[in-house]
Amino acid sequence: MKKINNIYNKMRHHANFYTNRLVKEWLKNGKIIIACDLDDTIIPYNDEIKENCKKMVNLILECQEQGIYFLINTARSKEQLKQAKQQVEELGIKVHGIN
Repeated sequence: MKKINNIYNKMRHHANFYTNRLVKEWLKNGKIIIACDLDDTIIPYNDEIKENCKKMVNLILECQEQGIYFLINTARSKEQLKQAKQQVEELGIKVHGIN
């Protein structure tokens, strides 16, 4: 729980209300599921946001060390889901499900 508090302390001054709310709920409930899109969120297709994607991946990895569940939330076709899961796992993120 100390590690979660450290993450919260890093983020509590973040301007994004929703990020802060997510961490508060995590602390309150002791568990959380993070679901996110892939393209230009954790897998960069535009060079100008490559660094932001890298930061997001690092944050997800740090959260997974504390037990979060990660879901892929994508509009990719059914045929592309296996490849999508593989792409995410190559980043070091454990995938618990696909929505």
